[in-house]
Amino acid sequence: MADAASDGLAPIAAAILGPLGAPFRFALSEEQLASAQDYVTQQQRHGTRGLAASSCRTRAADWLTWLAFCAHYDRVVLPARFDDVRELLDQLVAAGRKKATLEHLLWSLADIHRRHGCPGPMDSAIARDYWRDLVREQLDGEQRQAAPMTLDLLDQLVTALLAHPLTVRRVAAGLRPVAEHAQRRRRARDAAMLHVAYDLMMRSAELVAMEWARLMPLPHGGATYRLGKTKTDQAGVGRTLYLRPATLAALDAWRTQSSQGEFVFHAISDDVHLDPAGAPSEAVGAQWQTRRERARQREQRPLGTREVSAVFRRAVSLAGLDLDLHWLTGHSARVGAAQDMVRAGSSTAQVQVAGRWASERMPIRYAERVLARDAGEDRFAKLAAMQRRRDRS
Repeated sequence: MADAASDGLAPIAAAILGPLGAPFRFALSEEQLASAQDYVTQQQRHGTRGLAASSCRTRAADWLTWLAFCAHYDRVVLPARFDDVRELLDQLVAAGRKKATLEHLLWSLADIHRRHGCPGPMDSAIARDYWRDLVREQLDGEQRQAAPMTLDLLDQLVTALLAHPLTVRRVAAGLRPVAEHAQRRRRARDAAMLHVAYDLMMRSAELVAMEWARLMPLPHGGATYRLGKTKTDQAGVGRTLYLRPATLAALDAWRTQSSQGEFVFHAISDDVHLDPAGAPSEAVGAQWQTRRERARQREQRPLGTREVSAVFRRAVSLAGLDLDLHWLTGHSARVGAAQDMVRAGSSTAQVQVAGRWASERMPIRYAERVLARDAGEDRFAKLAAMQRRRDRS
């Protein structure tokens, strides 16, 4: 069913039985089924998808949530009734889900209904009234912000990565040097990643997609990186960004230990340095050879986006810092860099350009505390100066 949702359609024949053995219920008309089939045919003929891969994945997750609800309560999957959607929304609100989560679920349901030629469950006037009441009385748009990784924190994390004693997991005595070597490589990679994430204010997806070929060292220190397609540059016009000399040094240190493949940041495996010639037996040597080849293939692929947050949190753990690890994420470098820029006197418009945001909304949100402090201090300093002038007169 996840595949069905990623295509934006529910294949009826493949979705007859739910997880409990009961059939899913559909009430699609012949005209709606024909419309859906025509859409699939046209999509296959033209090779179109219409949405980014991440959007397809999140829509699939929402669709599975709706399927699970329908299977549990024996409700019609398509077309969805407003009463049923309202019941699901009420349950999600009671479970503590945020406004953004509910908005995304409603977008996914509306998109899938549209592709089936069905009216959306929230298209009616009463549905819109319900949503306005829900937002006004039970929901708020406040979202918890990722913890900022400022330049000061970056220095602490990198120092911890490079200076903290190695702590390899329990391995056979003969394989301990291999595990320690992998740990050193991992720390060199993580240090370089932290530097790059801060300097380029990169999103997780941009970070793991970095390629060595786009990195150009400068004659007097530092480097530039040519960024291609991004979330806010779907046309791939590209941007040239600057890396500090310290960041280039970290990248150079990592490059000498990397797999020398296409991608800058890749997974690291202990097995890549197994030596079959040193195996205790011929059979074990053959196993090590197979494991080494698989590890080499794995190291040619980029990291997944989820690993970026794990890298940040591992570094915080090594540094022994008292931070809320749950909220140090792949966005933390963007938040911290935005706050540092504002502290240094940059405008939110300049932060917007540096971070490649589509508007000033996110820079303002990320730097909200800094901006509030500066505005408050400036306000009361001016009031104090006015009072002094008045007292002198």
